[in-house]
Amino acid sequence: MSRILLNSRIGHSNITHSYLITKKPKPMCDSCNTPFTIEQIIINCPKYTSSRHLLLNLTTLEEALNQFNSANIFNFFKSIGLDDKLLYSCIQPYFVINSRLIIFNFMN
Repeated sequence: MSRILLNSRIGHSNITHSYLITKKPKPMCDSCNTPFTIEQIIINCPKYTSSRHLLLNLTTLEEALNQFNSANIFNFFKSIGLDDKLLYSCIQPYFVINSRLIIFNFMN
């Protein structure tokens, strides 16, 4: 659950950003033909309107993703079937600190 929330909060997920690694076309929403982003999924897409009641019908991304709404956002992604698609399956999170590559393994 925490990885899904983290990916949502930073706006980078497998479903929205894997095209950068795979060199496939940028994903587009099949419902409204706009770029598939976290904000599009949570706030704008009419396809998920009926599930937004889980988010208490919040109207901004900041409200929806705040720490007090964590369980609701997780339940929202689960209800629309995107919970597992938000996780990076082939991309490992990393940072470069003082010219050293630091790779994070959240699986352990």
